[in-house]
Amino acid sequence: MVVPREGEGTTTRREWMCTFPVQYRDGPGPGHNGNVNQTVSISGFKIAVRDDLLGWMFQKPVVQPVPADGSGKGSDKNNISKQVCTENRGVDVNDVPALSQDPEALVAVTHDSEWITLIETGKLTPDELARRDRLEECLSENYSLVSQPENSAVYLQGKSKDVLSQPEVSWSTRPSVDNFQVVITRIRAEEVAAGFRRMPVGFYVLVQFDGTKWRTENKPVYLHNDVVEWDDRIHLPSDPSAKVQLSLCASFEFSPMLGNGESLRTVEICVGDLLDYTHVVKFSPTQGEPLSPCSSLLITTERQRSDKSGNAPDHDDHFDWEVSSDLARLTDQGHDTLLRFRDDPRKENVVASVEYFQHALSSCSKDDGRYAAALCNLARAQFIQCQIDRSVELSTTISYCREALELRPVGHPDRPGTLLLLADVLLYHRGKLGFEEFPREIVALASQVQASCSEDSHERRAADLALQTYALYKAISSGSLPDIDESILGLRQAVHDIPQYYFDKLQRLTNLSLALWIRYEIYGDLGNLDESIAIHEKAMQFIPCGLDSPTHTQLLKERANATLTSFSWKDALVTAAGFVVPRFVIYRITCERLETIGRITDASECLQQMVDELVEQANAHDKQVQWVLRKLEGFGDASLSAGQHDDAISLFSVALSFNPAALQGLLRKRSKAYVAGGLWEKALSDANKMIVLDRSSPCGYEMKHAALHKAGDYENATDAFEAMLSKIERSPDPEIRARHGEYVNPKQTKAAIRASIENAIRESPRELINTDSGHLLDKSAQARSFESQPIFWEMISAMTTHVDHARIEHEVAKYYRYATFSHKWEDDEPLFEKVIHIVLYDLEKSLTHDKLQMFCRVVRRESGFHWAWSDTCCINKADHFVLQEALVSMFKWYEGSAVTIVFLRGVRSPSKRGDLAKSIWNTRAWTLQEYHASKVVRFYTEDWKPYLNLDIPNHKDSPEIISEMEEATGISARALMAIRPGLDDIREKLCLVSRRETTFIEDTAYSLLGIFSSSLHIVYGEGDNALGRLLAQLLTSSGDTSILAWTGISGSFNSCLPANITVFSQLPTTHIPRWT
Repeated sequence: MVVPREGEGTTTRREWMCTFPVQYRDGPGPGHNGNVNQTVSISGFKIAVRDDLLGWMFQKPVVQPVPADGSGKGSDKNNISKQVCTENRGVDVNDVPALSQDPEALVAVTHDSEWITLIETGKLTPDELARRDRLEECLSENYSLVSQPENSAVYLQGKSKDVLSQPEVSWSTRPSVDNFQVVITRIRAEEVAAGFRRMPVGFYVLVQFDGTKWRTENKPVYLHNDVVEWDDRIHLPSDPSAKVQLSLCASFEFSPMLGNGESLRTVEICVGDLLDYTHVVKFSPTQGEPLSPCSSLLITTERQRSDKSGNAPDHDDHFDWEVSSDLARLTDQGHDTLLRFRDDPRKENVVASVEYFQHALSSCSKDDGRYAAALCNLARAQFIQCQIDRSVELSTTISYCREALELRPVGHPDRPGTLLLLADVLLYHRGKLGFEEFPREIVALASQVQASCSEDSHERRAADLALQTYALYKAISSGSLPDIDESILGLRQAVHDIPQYYFDKLQRLTNLSLALWIRYEIYGDLGNLDESIAIHEKAMQFIPCGLDSPTHTQLLKERANATLTSFSWKDALVTAAGFVVPRFVIYRITCERLETIGRITDASECLQQMVDELVEQANAHDKQVQWVLRKLEGFGDASLSAGQHDDAISLFSVALSFNPAALQGLLRKRSKAYVAGGLWEKALSDANKMIVLDRSSPCGYEMKHAALHKAGDYENATDAFEAMLSKIERSPDPEIRARHGEYVNPKQTKAAIRASIENAIRESPRELINTDSGHLLDKSAQARSFESQPIFWEMISAMTTHVDHARIEHEVAKYYRYATFSHKWEDDEPLFEKVIHIVLYDLEKSLTHDKLQMFCRVVRRESGFHWAWSDTCCINKADHFVLQEALVSMFKWYEGSAVTIVFLRGVRSPSKRGDLAKSIWNTRAWTLQEYHASKVVRFYTEDWKPYLNLDIPNHKDSPEIISEMEEATGISARALMAIRPGLDDIREKLCLVSRRETTFIEDTAYSLLGIFSSSLHIVYGEGDNALGRLLAQLLTSSGDTSILAWTGISGSFNSCLPANITVFSQLPTTHIPRWT
């Protein structure tokens, strides 16, 4: 075929010869990197032509059938050659003679061939591609529809005069894709930010299959170009039936991303549905939303040959994938809960979101690149919490924003979003602290965003909105009408300019509604109020609670009151006195009218006056009485729900005096109101009246439990609750008996608490001092002591519907925290035998007794702990088994304590730097183990003042303490903190303890058991054998021969081992220390 090329003086002939194996559905095109032609057929071949200048031409391909042999079967030849020529764009497929001559030829029509033709000729629109009926309408003239595998391709059969049977087409009969790799080359998302209620910084697509995850680049979206395209090449499985899941997600930070953001749309597709080059997925709005993010996804694919092994090329993975971690999991849970709040605006959802983000921040170290994102997530959730609960302070939120801003310097991609968050928080916070608190900073923050972002960016629009809101608040604060009018003009224009359902449309509409309302209050123009209501109704379309918004209700009430400002219900009653209408009817109409316009207090007062008149009437009609009772009870319920406890009590009391026959139900409601109002005695009185009225009913006991629990009488409250359960279980009414399953028997709660106690004290010392009573208690007494605490009965009384194991574990662990004592033993220390039978605080006065008593008082007064342990009186040294257990477990006990109190004998206040390093406490071997085992340590002088007047919870964090411990031990602070129990650094640890002293020779070895995680049989009186046995055990367990490098006197245990640990005071010259 001779084809003229534009601009050429001559014509050029282009033709292409290609050989196709019969078993292939199509073949590879030359010069296209092994990619496979996407246009296909089954009984014949659809050929696409490549032009050197135009590239691949998929439009209007020529269709050639496969020749058949005489038997009607396919050709015996393995290869068939065809010469295909095209003129310019090729021949129209509808005119190809092959189909009319061979109607059995099956053709697969793809988006890249016939669809393009139909669209170009105006016979089909892109939106109609997925509609089967429209396709049939367009193609019925020349084709019969054979099958419809989803919406990616349609199999057609040419028409003829003879009606042929319809062949079945399924995945098993569709061409194989063996040796070919399906590759997603482009994904296009339309209207991604439409209907979005938060400002995202970017969007990405998560592709998952066969346990593999691929995340595309995180790309931004602009105001007037709500389309995102990703060109990532994503290799899919070769199996056509394999499932591929694509999720469009919004991110709230660019770099580095934390968690998965918010999943907007998810679709699951078979690989076989992606074989035809282009696949379109249409989305409908989520239920309850006028418009949801992302209206469609367009997925473009190609096929290319796999390598000889059948493996696809590796992904060109240049995007970091979020590794599964507690930080990412907690962040995603926080985002999911916050998303749930937007659909279910309950306070609990926001509180849960804040807790998730708090845990996420706690699990993220400050040097982690995602720390700023964790700060912003928590600040954003706290900001929302503050808006629904004005008692929540914003100071912490502001500090989080400032800290995140410092971590995101100028040029950081997430700095604009952080600036906006801080500006929004400060803008809201000014309502609490006064307008002049942060004005310049708010303007400066928003101006930085304006300067760094393009006019078409979401961040720039948000900054404009922040400044516009700031200007409105400033105008309202100053009361300047010209400024308010100017704000209204700007707000009208802004609302008109932005797209419908843009994520900040709600705030802009709310601002305009507020400005009009303020103008109404100044001018009294009802037109402004009506417009404010109309705009607010439009704004309510963007939030789940719709027209039930408290602000909208307030607007409607204002409108009703504005219309009836001169209406006085008492005046109306006087005016109506001469009417023929019955007095009761006048009251009823007046009461209902007041209720309609929202004047509930006036309606209640009117109703109570009506009751007074009806009580005086001997012939009051039953219907009148019933109507009044319903209203009194209804108003009382409404007042109770609104937290107006006094009003509720008054209304229920009126109802009770008016109709004693309804005592049971009304007493129950009034008792609830008394409980809510803190009037426990009156609530208990009503509950007891209910029990007297009907002793078989559980209701009276239920209210008695509620009243006693709120009054803090938890044990009697539990008794009342058990009585309620008994009444429910024995009730003749099956519906009441069915309620038994809704409650938890107190026995279950007690069992859970006792199990938690047993677990909490399992690893603690055998004997502990109770700092409240001064008694030394064993473990069984320790366990029983919790049951005498108010918290024990409070938890039992509170857990009526489920056992809160988390709270139980928290309260039990909190109660059983204990403090340990670190000091130098002195003469006449109070031992176990002296203290076991007396109150510790009653010991006769002496230095050592005072020391122990003050230790317990400090633990109780400053730490609030109920338990303390001292090695003087808490070990029964007469019992060898107990002594053995104590010496082996002592390191673990100090490690498990909540705080260790160090007593510095010889150091008095005011203490000065250097006193600790020189103190006798720093010369003892046992104190070295105690210091290293304890997580929290507090030092006290001998007159019980904090050392150096340090006012921090943990003195181990003090630079002064660290410096002095360096001086005392001779090693660096880092090395000192690096000491861990075990067999590493044996020679260094021996060197460290070689400078320490003990009262008994054996304690030199026994004080090292915890540091080396070793265990020895305790034999006091064995002398230096104890050190020999320990060193031999260390040598055998570790193989560290540096133990044998010493000079001095041999010990009695083994001549290769020393008699005294002081020989290790110097490291051998051949030993390279790990500590510096």
